[in-house]
Amino acid sequence: MSKALIFDFDGVIVLSEQARFGVLQRIAQKHGVTIEDDLFNDIVGRTTKYFFSNSLPEVDQSVLDKILVDNQREYKDKIVDHVVPIAPTTDFIKNYIGHKKLAVASGSTTAVLDTVLNHLGVLEKFTCIVGQEHVTKHKPDPEVYNLAASQLGCVNFDCIVIEDTVIGAQAAIGAGMSVYILLNGVNNRADFDDVNVAGFLETLEELQQALA
Repeated sequence: MSKALIFDFDGVIVLSEQARFGVLQRIAQKHGVTIEDDLFNDIVGRTTKYFFSNSLPEVDQSVLDKILVDNQREYKDKIVDHVVPIAPTTDFIKNYIGHKKLAVASGSTTAVLDTVLNHLGVLEKFTCIVGQEHVTKHKPDPEVYNLAASQLGCVNFDCIVIEDTVIGAQAAIGAGMSVYILLNGVNNRADFDDVNVAGFLETLEELQQALA
């Protein structure tokens, strides 16, 4: 029997990637950098720095530094104005009274995670929160999930992960954990045809049946 549930954040607890991308597009444009709409999928599940280094490597570092400063001020510091809670997941977490420990393992900073989770009224539900600054390698590397299991005091195969992206699922599987995919209206089952997931979840009832 599993002993812990580890939740990704963006796309599982809240929807924020679209808002994040839109704000970043506007900020970048102010600094003379165009981020095309078709690059959206490149940022999902990735840090902003990784997005630029991988998808827009031609951006000068001095310009990127200014974009990141503005992004901190206009997006991260006002994060609760941008995110949309995902009702099935937040309802499940708020009402969970089972024996399993709960954790968050995300590529977002802990400042963002703590702020939003507190805003949603679920912060105290989590035994540990692992964020961007706690790891040196990001998803699809399994480091964030390995660390979460360690902080929970659980062996990896006793943990169930709830993810929404392929790279997140790959990270969980790489850590030796079972992973369910939350269908959030942005992703779809076909995205995971080549990924060995335990199943798909969409409603509160499905979360309760699979995770309780």
